[in-house]
Amino acid sequence: MDVLGATVTYDVMRNIKFRAAYQYVDIESENLYAGDNISYSNGSYSCSLASLYNAPHVQRNQAWYAFTDYDLDLLSIKAKTTFGLYGSSYSRRQHQDNTLFKGLGSFPVSADPVYVARPTFTNGAQPYFRQQQLDQTNWIIGEDIAFNEQWSLLAGASLADIKATNFNTNGTVSSYFDKTRLTPTASLIYKPLPWLTGYGTYIQSLENGGTASTSFSSLPVTNASQALSPTTSEQVEIGAKANVSQILLTAALFQIDKTNTYYKSNGGSYTFINDGRQLHRGLEMTATGKILGDLTVTGGFTLLDAKIAQTNTFYLLASLPLARQKNMGKLYVEYCLPFVQGLTLTGGFNYVGPQVGNVFAPTNVRAIEWLPSYVTGDIGLRYEETRIFDTETIWRLDVTNIANASYWQQTEMLGAPRTVAVSATAKF
Repeated sequence: MDVLGATVTYDVMRNIKFRAAYQYVDIESENLYAGDNISYSNGSYSCSLASLYNAPHVQRNQAWYAFTDYDLDLLSIKAKTTFGLYGSSYSRRQHQDNTLFKGLGSFPVSADPVYVARPTFTNGAQPYFRQQQLDQTNWIIGEDIAFNEQWSLLAGASLADIKATNFNTNGTVSSYFDKTRLTPTASLIYKPLPWLTGYGTYIQSLENGGTASTSFSSLPVTNASQALSPTTSEQVEIGAKANVSQILLTAALFQIDKTNTYYKSNGGSYTFINDGRQLHRGLEMTATGKILGDLTVTGGFTLLDAKIAQTNTFYLLASLPLARQKNMGKLYVEYCLPFVQGLTLTGGFNYVGPQVGNVFAPTNVRAIEWLPSYVTGDIGLRYEETRIFDTETIWRLDVTNIANASYWQQTEMLGAPRTVAVSATAKF
């Protein structure tokens, strides 16, 4: 992997600042996947095993920005204007025979694991070609205005342009998308009391349409590595923040309207498509701060009502989008042990509710495959009172998924087992 970057900041005048940055990343990688597809028939379950290999391919990412900030004080009003652009460029080069999918057989589902020999892959012998090019540019202007101690406004607009080009193995263009849109953003903020803040936010954005993976549910994807057309999304949020003692409390109601993107089943394969809209409504609450002098707590939960609001596929209408949970919760605690200076006990848990693994329509009746909810717990120690060669050093011992719970993190991805990690950080 090659990485190159630079950042520049220049104070043009007392109230005018220019800032710019550029980053270049070049990565060569290869991937080997193994997965299973469980099916039910005639009163029993069976498991089909498959493996997929992506030969070495090269991904090149470039990102940049250039902004000018102007500060203005006019009587009781303080304003900051930002103008400039940011953008990114992504390209992927791969072999003409980049991907090879191999079935490994079908087996009855049992409590004992089934081991199969690693298959031999012969792909990656043909020449390279440029498979994909994604370019994005955003011209923005924004205003941060404080009218007085109670009222302020953040407002702006972005002229976004996204180009997505996919190529055939012979170098010809297989698909091309070029979409430009002016998208607004606004947040009105009100502080009735010094410790209490309320706000309302509206955000509209133009986004990349997503890129198809090489497999889904252990079956090949017909448009693997292909980028879809750019899409637009809208978000509305109303919330409040309160500083009570040493604790920050937040609460927010939100609604997100976005394109419905999913993998459509073709029998023995899938196709990655845009079809209709998703609507996400929810409540999120968090608490962060010190309960006692030595005890710090961070926690929160999210209640989510997500559904497919528009679609041309009738059995998907009003169903949950793929990989969406109904609710989530987390709690993280740090306790400075009083009997050893610099020693901190850490720990917490994460809860993820049931989520949709797949939606399909056998005999024209909608069926949903659910991935069950799961809880994982972590524990650790951090010691900060160490110096090595007169250098401050922090030691950490962390155990994640301490109960070694088995769970599906998402479709085709099992959660990580119990993991023990020891690390040290030196501050020079």
